[in-house]
Amino acid sequence: MTSADKRAHPISAGIKAAIGVPALGLFAALFGYGSMNFSIGIDFSIMLGAVALIWSMPALMTFTELVSLGAGASTMFIAITAANLRNVPMVITALPLVRAEQSIG
Repeated sequence: MTSADKRAHPISAGIKAAIGVPALGLFAALFGYGSMNFSIGIDFSIMLGAVALIWSMPALMTFTELVSLGAGASTMFIAITAANLRNVPMVITALPLVRAEQSIG
């Protein structure tokens, strides 16, 4: 049996890595975000669309705050872009780790 045969399928390996503490943290963050939107009175479909399109908790909080204040679309775009800029150094730093092949000893 070669080392390639011993490797787990990437999808199943990703699911195994995501179940547990990462899933619990994501659930807690999105549950809190949904509760906040419910208490403010933001429609569920708007909240789901924001989560699907933005997918960054600081930017989602910025979006919710600006929606509740009645801000315009251009203000939202600038504020959400600024909130998401913090992710750029993190992604650039982690990119070599994602692209590196793992060797099985």
